[in-house]
Amino acid sequence: MARPKKTGLDYFPVDVSFDEKIESIEMLHGNNGLVWILKFWQSAYKTEIGEVNFNGLFAELHANNCRITIEEHEKILKNAISVGFCYETEHGFYTSNGIKKRIGSVSKERSDAILRQEERKNQIKKKIKNSKVKETPHYSTNNLTDLNINTNTTFSIPCHLSKIWPYYLEMRKLIKKPATENAQISIIAKLEKLAPNDFEKQISIIQQSIDNSWQGVFELKNINSTTIQPVERCRLL
Repeated sequence: MARPKKTGLDYFPVDVSFDEKIESIEMLHGNNGLVWILKFWQSAYKTEIGEVNFNGLFAELHANNCRITIEEHEKILKNAISVGFCYETEHGFYTSNGIKKRIGSVSKERSDAILRQEERKNQIKKKIKNSKVKETPHYSTNNLTDLNINTNTTFSIPCHLSKIWPYYLEMRKLIKKPATENAQISIIAKLEKLAPNDFEKQISIIQQSIDNSWQGVFELKNINSTTIQPVERCRLL
C-alpha cells in the first residue's frame, strides 16, 4: 500500500524578534493580535499551498480559535493586510510571501526525494532485469557472479531465502548501503523475529524492502501467513 502524500508542515519556526509588521499588529490589538498571527500561521502551514480560507464560517472558526469576536477578527485582518503582513490571493484566500516561500521550499524537497526514490527503484528493476538470473531453487556461483555479488561469505542463510537474497544484496549496493556479513546476520535474525517459521512471509518482507529500497526489514500489513516447517540451512558457495 502506497504511503499517503505528505501535505503541510509539522512545525514552523518563530523568530526571536518580530518584525515591524507583527509589532504593528501587536500594538493595535495586543495579545489578541499575536494569537491571531499564530493561528493564521498554523492554518496556513498545515495546507499544501499555504493559504487560509476566511470566507463565511471559516472566518468565524478562526475567530473562535483565537477566542475573539468575528468583528475583532475582521479588524485584525484588515490591519494585517494594510501593514503588509499578509495579502489576499486570486482565489479569495490569504497568505504571505514568507509562507509561500517556505511551503514552496518544503514541497520541492519532498518532490526531489520522491524522484530520487523512484530513480533508485528503476535502477534496481533494470539491474535485476539485465542480470538474467536463472529460476533455480538455489543460486549457483555463475548466477551470483552475474549480479556482481560477493560469494565469499562464511555464514549460512536459510535455504528458503537463497533465491531472493542476491536481489536484496544488490539493492543494498545500489542505495550505497552494502550489507556486511554482520548486517546480513542481523537481518536474518530480525526476519525470524518478525515471522518465526513463516518462510513465505519472510520472503515477502525481503521483497517489500527491495521494492521500496529499504535498508532494513519491517513488518507486513494485511498478509495471510502460512506456517512451514523449518528446513536445513544452506551455504552460498
